[in-house]
Amino acid sequence: MNGLSVSARNPLCLSCIRQLVADDLSKSWFPFHRQVRGKKKTKRITTINVRLLEDVTGYGKKGSITPVEPGRMRNTWYPQQKAEYVTASKVQGLKPQKLEAVRDFTFGMSKPEVEPVPASTQAEPVPPTLTVTRLLPPLRATEIMEAALPSHIIFYRSPITDAEPEVPESPIPRRAASPAAAVLDAASEPLKPSKPPLATIYGSVSTADVVDSMKAMLSRAEEGARVVLAAEDVKILVPEGVEPQSIGIEGDRVKALGEFQVEARVKGGEAVMRTVSVRAQSEGNIPVVIRKAFVE
Repeated sequence: MNGLSVSARNPLCLSCIRQLVADDLSKSWFPFHRQVRGKKKTKRITTINVRLLEDVTGYGKKGSITPVEPGRMRNTWYPQQKAEYVTASKVQGLKPQKLEAVRDFTFGMSKPEVEPVPASTQAEPVPPTLTVTRLLPPLRATEIMEAALPSHIIFYRSPITDAEPEVPESPIPRRAASPAAAVLDAASEPLKPSKPPLATIYGSVSTADVVDSMKAMLSRAEEGARVVLAAEDVKILVPEGVEPQSIGIEGDRVKALGEFQVEARVKGGEAVMRTVSVRAQSEGNIPVVIRKAFVE
């Protein structure tokens, strides 16, 4: 018995020894033989399909199949007999068109009534307002120009001082036969006045500049803003027998210092004569705004 019990407690066959060794190794290596499971990819069902036993606002009418939360069905609708579970046996008895579970969110909800706006309170389209300036008659416009425009319209320009004035060539004196004849020849020759050199300026004074200055003066009059005057209504006059370029006039522009006669005429009116004075610009005659800019 002692030998039997010892052999039973201590098996000596190879199969038993292998089994014992395998059990010990599996227990010792247990932390390294864990089974890792991944996250389930199946979407969790959040609603179930039920059949309504009565009309439910926001879900559908009686007899329709609609999806609903399991908790709402279990705790509210089923105890109150508002809906029943759709089992396999009930699905077989339904028609194919009734198997679709769709919730009607607008069922049983009252639509907001839109009150029609009476025709009297509707905003009528307002036509655009056009500002029409009534033009003055030519005679009245001429009278306003005569009263509002000064006799001299002054412009200041910088003269060109780099150019040297042209010196006229002196004629070759004739030799007289005797001193008495020379005195008689000198007395018989008329005295020719010396012509002053032309003082050109930087830039020019155009008829458009004259019109702008006239409009600024007319705007101070009571009806001066209604006088229509354009650059083609002003003309620079050239004295008879004088070349325009010799006095600094080139077309509708003045390019030299001096005084020039201009003629302003509205359509259908008489001419208004004024003098345009182009003077040399210096620090003393610069307008206040320009003088401040130079000082700064």
